[in-house]
Amino acid sequence: MLPTRLQVKQRFQAILDDPLGAVYTDEVFQPAFGEAYDILFNAFLNQQVPGIENVLAGIILPPMTTSITPAQLGIADFSDWEWLR
Repeated sequence: MLPTRLQVKQRFQAILDDPLGAVYTDEVFQPAFGEAYDILFNAFLNQQVPGIENVLAGIILPPMTTSITPAQLGIADFSDWEWLR
């Protein structure tokens, strides 16, 4: 099973001896995680690693939908989304 972003963050904080996230807050973790993910993903694509894939889920909403929550769609974890349109 692939680790979630939360599991990666908890491991990151444990390695840096900051399990409560007092020093390495989200303001530190998010940009570093995003940069590392982009570098790794691009390296996989450039080296044509056969197991790498980018999974995108499309959700079709009924016309005139004004608001919707992830819970209504059964989404528990956004994972790493690239963009929304």
